Amino acid sequence: MRSSFKNLKSSIKASLTKGGFVVLDGLKRARGFTLLEVLISLGIIAGAYLLVLSSLGGSGNELRRTAQHMIQIIRYSYEQAALNYSYYRLVFDFEEQKYFVEFSSEPFFIVKEDDKAELIRKENEERNQEDDLGFDSTVTNDEDEVIYVEEEAAEAAGQGNFEESEDDFLEIFELPENIQIRDIYVAHQNAPLSEGKAYLYFFPRGQTEFTVIHLSDEDGENILALVVNPLTASVQVFDKEQDYEELLEAQENEK
Repeated sequence: MRSSFKNLKSSIKASLTKGGFVVLDGLKRARGFTLLEVLISLGIIAGAYLLVLSSLGGSGNELRRTAQHMIQIIRYSYEQAALNYSYYRLVFDFEEQKYFVEFSSEPFFIVKEDDKAELIRKENEERNQEDDLGFDSTVTNDEDEVIYVEEEAAEAAGQGNFEESEDDFLEIFELPENIQIRDIYVAHQNAPLSEGKAYLYFFPRGQTEFTVIHLSDEDGENILALVVNPLTASVQVFDKEQDYEELLEAQENEK
C-alpha cells in the first residue's frame, strides 16, 4: 500500500515537471491585454461616446446633463414623498426657465383641468347672472372666455398649502442659457403647457403623474423627451419629440 502511494506520488510529480513549462507557457500566452492594447480600446470607446454626443450638436452635453439632473430630482421627490408620507410637487417655471420642489404635509387632491374648467364655467355663469364678471367685461365672445377659463384652471392646479423644500438636494435649479424647457404635459392638464408654470405631483402612497417633458437647445434643433411612469416614477428618455396622446393610447392598449 505504501509503495503504491509512493509510486503515485512520483508519477504525479513527473507529470507536473514534464508538463509544467507547457502549462506555464500557455498561461503566459493567455496573460491578457497589454497596457497599450487597453489604452487603444479605451480610446475607441471614448471616440464612439463622443460621436453619440456630437449627434446632438454642441449643446449635447448640457442637454443630457440637464435631463439627468431632472430625472434625479423626479426620482428623489417620488421617494421622499413616500418616505416622509408627504405631498411633493415639482414646479416648472417657463418664464424663469427653472424648476424646484415644494412639499406639503396636508392632503391634496388633483382635479383634472377639464373638470376644473367646467366648475369655473358654472361659477362664471352664475356671476354673469348677477352681472359681476370674474374677468374683463369687454370679453364677450366664447373663444376668449374659454381662454380665460383654461388659464384660471391651470392656475388652480398650483394652489395648495405647499412650501419650498429646505432639502439641500432640492435647491432651485436654473437651466443653462442654451437649454430650455420647451413644453410639458402632465396627466391633470388637458393639453401641454409652454408658458406660466406646470406642476408634477408626488403622493405619499408611491404614485406620481404620467408626464411628458420636452427639453431642447435654444435653436430647437436638438430635443430630448422625458416620459415619466405614474406608478414607479421611472423615466424613459427619447432623442425626439413624443406625442402624449399616442403614448397614453399605447398605455391603454397594454392594459
